[in-house]
Amino acid sequence: DKAKDAFRKLFWVDGNLMDMVNEKGGDTTVRINRLVALALPFSPLTREETARLLAEVSGQLLTPVGCRSAAMPVKDFVHAIHRKSSVFYNGAIWPWSIVLFIQAKERHDWDEKAAQKWRAYFEPLLKLRNKGLLDHLPEVLDNEVQQTQNGIADSTMTLACILWAWYIMERPELTKPA
Repeated sequence: DKAKDAFRKLFWVDGNLMDMVNEKGGDTTVRINRLVALALPFSPLTREETARLLAEVSGQLLTPVGCRSAAMPVKDFVHAIHRKSSVFYNGAIWPWSIVLFIQAKERHDWDEKAAQKWRAYFEPLLKLRNKGLLDHLPEVLDNEVQQTQNGIADSTMTLACILWAWYIMERPELTKPA
């Protein structure tokens, strides 16, 4: 309960989840980071809060090839990204993030129809293996339309997270908290 109370005191402000907090204040930009709090089996958020935040993520971050790092438009966003660009963390699409999204959905809003829906929705992600480095998945994409691959061309993290997401969608009963 102490951890839950501390989290809520610091990050849940005026009915909104802060992306980050420092000595100058906080930032409520809708970012990929909120998926971590939503995916935890011991989330400090209520079911109603989680449902609202999942709807925000679905509407503002989710694409068929992963989640954007931040909701659009972010003032610094341009379509060509590289690691030294702030855009890398302000709008780029991260394929590995679907595992957090699927875990959050599975923990809070799941049935067999949901599993079928999300498997079909993320099908384009699997087709990325035929772009860039053949039979490999990229670390990051610059946008949903062009799907220009950036970052590490053969991302083991992306592959592992996508495999885990598909495992959850195939066997959700194995990931439910006891």
